[in-house]
Formats: sequence, structure tokens, C-alpha cells
Amino acid sequence: SRPDPDLRTRVERQLADLLRAEGIPPRAVYRPGEVCRLLRISRSTLLALCQLAEHPAARQAPPRALDSFLVGCHHRISHAALVEWLERNQKFQRDSA
Repeated sequence: SRPDPDLRTRVERQLADLLRAEGIPPRAVYRPGEVCRLLRISRSTLLALCQLAEHPAARQAPPRALDSFLVGCHHRISHAALVEWLERNQKFQRDSA
């Protein structure tokens, strides 16, 4: 399916609103605790979403997978990965309904 520029715009606005509501400044990379606050999920849920993206057996990660990278042994999530995750999951939910 083709990218939906309107969805991308809505997702960017949604993320900006979440950041503002939580008092987190927009930046290129977020710590797990910040992402947990934004998405209102537990740290274990966040790590499970990150692990879905890392699983070597997954050729195409499921829509719930959240791309992250490690700094030492600490996960970091990029702003772009958050936007893509929100966009993918909103699209997936609409397409599945």
C-alpha cells in the first residue's frame, strides 16, 4: 500500500501533542522511560515491542515491532521510529477493522 501523507501529518501532530502533554522536549532520540510515558505502557511492554523488531527469525517484523538501537546496554528509540510505529499501528488497526 502507498504511504498516506495525511496519516503521516496526523501522526506527527499526535506525537507533538503527546510530547507537549508529558513535558518532554522533541528531539531525535528518546530514552525508554520517555517512550513509556508517551505511550502509557510499561517498560516490559516497551522492551517486548523492541525485541519484536530485533528477532532474527522475523523477515518482516509485525506492525507492533518498534525499532530501537542500543547505546551500551540501553535501548534508545528515534523520533522517526516512533512516528513510523504510530503510523503503522494506526494504519494496521484501520485496515484490520
